[in-house]
Amino acid sequence: MRMRKVKAGVLRNREFLSGLTEVFSRVRVSYDEGLRKLLDSKGIKKPEDQQDYIERMNFEKKNGRDALVFVASNTGLYGDIILDVFNYFAKHIDAKSDIFIMGRLGRILFEQRFPGHPYKYYEVSDGLPEPEKVSQIVRDLNPYEHILVFHGRFKDILEQVPHQTSVSGEKLSLENREDLKRINCIFEPNIEEVFRFFESEIKLTLFDQALYESSLSKFTSRMVSLDSATNNVGHMLEKLNLQRSLISHRKSDKEKNTVLASVFQGA
Repeated sequence: MRMRKVKAGVLRNREFLSGLTEVFSRVRVSYDEGLRKLLDSKGIKKPEDQQDYIERMNFEKKNGRDALVFVASNTGLYGDIILDVFNYFAKHIDAKSDIFIMGRLGRILFEQRFPGHPYKYYEVSDGLPEPEKVSQIVRDLNPYEHILVFHGRFKDILEQVPHQTSVSGEKLSLENREDLKRINCIFEPNIEEVFRFFESEIKLTLFDQALYESSLSKFTSRMVSLDSATNNVGHMLEKLNLQRSLISHRKSDKEKNTVLASVFQGA
């Protein structure tokens, strides 16, 4: 029932939010290009002068680093999806990245693989995390230039795959960046206001969707895993029943042989 509830919401919103992510990427690329042209037109070419100008526009200053968020779980019995996501996540860790872990099992896996590596941990529910905690996590992530969330993704009832979601408006390797540049857009009321809205509001929505995707993949993986375990238990019971029958027959044969031996001895 929990899986069906989450699945309905995830699949309904997935296509919409995928388009929203593309729009966010377009806004960010357009903003970067527009800001560069504006600075060039004003003769502001030195990096320090450009940074001073950007700060005066009252946008939140980014720290130039990447945030990698691993959405794990607090307990096991989710099949292989948590470990698969962790292995996928571990490949992206580098010196430019700060690590954020959600879930006790994720903390255990990370400390075993990367002992002593710094990270920030969040205790969240395996179902749908509390809105206050999600808001706090997003606030902690806001200063980062790039934010990637690593989680499971529902492909079909039998297959859950590792996935990464960018919630900062630009993937670390934005494949369609050149395509986005070729399309000119008109932003109302202006690009600054649109970018500010995406920075403050849409980021939280995209992060929420990543958590929903993770929940759906975990619940589905657990259901399949428990179904497989049930089948294995059934096969084991069949083998045990067969062994019990064999033992019972052997015991009966032994008792019959004992009776026959006593009869022959009496004769």
